[in-house]
Order: sequence, then C-alpha cells, then structure tokens
Amino acid sequence: MLVAGSQVIARTAKSNPASLDKQAVASKCNCESEKVQIPGLSVDIVANADTAVKVAEVILPTIYGDGVLGQRPFKASLSGGYWVVVGTLHGGPYMLGGVASIEIRKTDSKILSVSHGK
Repeated sequence: MLVAGSQVIARTAKSNPASLDKQAVASKCNCESEKVQIPGLSVDIVANADTAVKVAEVILPTIYGDGVLGQRPFKASLSGGYWVVVGTLHGGPYMLGGVASIEIRKTDSKILSVSHGK
C-alpha cells in the first residue's frame, strides 16, 4: 500500500489510470517496489483467453520470428493463476516439429516461461 501521497495517487489513478507513472508513484512513497497497489483497485491484467492469445501473438514473434504466427490458432487455458498459450501444429498426426508455448501470469501479465518444442 502507498503511504505518502496515497490520496493524490489514488485520485489520479481513478480518474485516469493511464496517467499513473510508476516512477512518480515510487518517488512519492520513497519505495523501490515495482508493483504499485492502489486501495480499492483489483484487476486481472490478462482476464480472459482472448487477451492471453493477443499477448502471446506479440511476444512470440519477437523471440522466434514472424514464422511462429503460422501456428495460429493459438489456444489458451487457465492453470492456477496463469495462462498457458500454445500454438497449433499443422500437417496431420505424422508432422514433425513442435509448437511455441508461453505462460503468462493472469494478475500482472508477467511472462513466466517461453518454449518451443522440436
């Protein structure tokens, strides 16, 4: 929780959440924390499977190149507090190769792991 300046920060976040600057918040509360908690505000950043797939479609090409998008459709499933998004292997049951997989934390969109099968 924010101690110093919390009313100003909470008011700013409620009126315009996009204007909340983590560095400004950290400097007002003299803390080093990466995560800022605002009283009364609790949201899952990656709340559904569609959002998890969109995050994966942005992250995976930066690691594996645009060819990874050929593994669409990506499928997302919720496992505990994180989304597991995997690609689709096209070409039948005897196709060689693997698919990309990414784990995304639901609460803050942190990427927990990225892999690609062979």
